[in-house]
Amino acid sequence: MLLTAHWVLPITRPPIENGAVVVEGDRIVYVGAASDLSRPPDLDLGDAVLLPGLINAHCHLEHSARIAPQPPLTLRGGGFTEWVREMQNPPNPPFSKGGFHFDSLLQTGTTTVADHCNPDTPRIDTPFRRIIFWEVLGAAKDRAEASFKQAIERSKSEGGFVTPHSFYAVHKDVLRRISSPLQSIHLLESSDED
Repeated sequence: MLLTAHWVLPITRPPIENGAVVVEGDRIVYVGAASDLSRPPDLDLGDAVLLPGLINAHCHLEHSARIAPQPPLTLRGGGFTEWVREMQNPPNPPFSKGGFHFDSLLQTGTTTVADHCNPDTPRIDTPFRRIIFWEVLGAAKDRAEASFKQAIERSKSEGGFVTPHSFYAVHKDVLRRISSPLQSIHLLESSDED
């Protein structure tokens, strides 16, 4: 398939005005000037920028089941701490297969997500490339141990990485034992957290 657009943004080199991208199967085989090709495009995107899919480097897809079809949850008068406590309550209605909503990510060109999941989150099938971070939670040692064990099991069965949610939300003894080749952690996101 030959795609053309007013601008093609290859990222690794300067933008190409009146550019083209040729895709064969699931591979990009050409990125360059449309004028260098001898055939007409299969799809001319017109006055648009064609660029690689975007990456959401930290999201929680599991929370999409909480917010749709209502507007996204927002910080209310109580601030960040109150909002986090609210997020710890089970969703209403509860999670259900197909209850996850990805429209806002798809509409913004996201193709890959680093999804941070509670280890007890139901399996999520997504239209994205997905890297999973199983977030260990539990300020109390017994809760942290249980979360850690479940995160390890999910990582072994579904892939992904075991990571602490944050320094303040994981018991110190468990925090010291979490080791994965890739880590992600919530850190100083608000003055409440600080």
